[in-house]
Amino acid sequence: MDANFFGHVAMTKKFLPLLIAKRDSRVVNICSAAGYIATPAMS
Repeated sequence: MDANFFGHVAMTKKFLPLLIAKRDSRVVNICSAAGYIATPAMS
């Protein structure tokens, strides 16, 4: 949870002033299906 969620939040907050200054910027978060579907014996 720390790296997968809070890492993205921290980086977005860090770069937010730059993103606001440039009007056509976007925030895109990409995740894998492993975050949604549990795989047996992979925990």
